[in-house]
Amino acid sequence: MAAALRAIITPIEAALSGPYKKLLTPSLTQFGLRYEDLLIEEDRSVEEALSLTDKDVFTTRTRRAKRAIDLSFKKKDLSVYAPNMAQAPYKTELMEDIEKLQARDAEFVAMNNYLN
Repeated sequence: MAAALRAIITPIEAALSGPYKKLLTPSLTQFGLRYEDLLIEEDRSVEEALSLTDKDVFTTRTRRAKRAIDLSFKKKDLSVYAPNMAQAPYKTELMEDIEKLQARDAEFVAMNNYLN
């Protein structure tokens, strides 16, 4: 059942991901954010990945969030303050760790279900 559902959803997801990225990229670059900065920190796997990551990654994520809040409050774009700044809105630093933690949690649940 899950494989059949995945077979239906995967092509739809692939078709919609391109236009979604094109729609989201201007908003991310306007404030100097990355897609990973939009992840909710209260999510258990995101919270754990942030606690395990390098201090510099956490610090730069926090600085980007504060800068975005400041730019939003001032109703300005990042291009006004840093016109030549190279941005990579889809660069990943946490996703690999988050995926590993989610796989670990899924394995833990599967093993507990098997034992019961």
